[in-house]
Amino acid sequence: MSAALHLEQVVAQLRARFNDELVPRLDRIRALTRALPTDPAAIRELQMAVHNIAGIAGTFGHPRLSATAARMDELLSQRVPEAIDHGLLARLAQDLHPDTLLGEPPGG
Repeated sequence: MSAALHLEQVVAQLRARFNDELVPRLDRIRALTRALPTDPAAIRELQMAVHNIAGIAGTFGHPRLSATAARMDELLSQRVPEAIDHGLLARLAQDLHPDTLLGEPPGG
């Protein structure tokens, strides 16, 4: 097996695993966002979740998901929890619906 073919297979396996794990991850993000946490630990958990999604979703063919998660990550980066725009955060979280995002054609 060539190195290129092996790499393609590994990437395909990683993409499948990402997609398999995506729905529960998005559900958790939406649940945390609905709670509109002001607790720093909860905000960190939410930020870490969206940061991870933002970093890898585009690689696996979900650029809109990546962009939405990156915007949420940016909002959650506020140093003062009270400064977070919870309304915008909630609207962005609604965009993280798996039925919509998983139907997205590769590359946008």
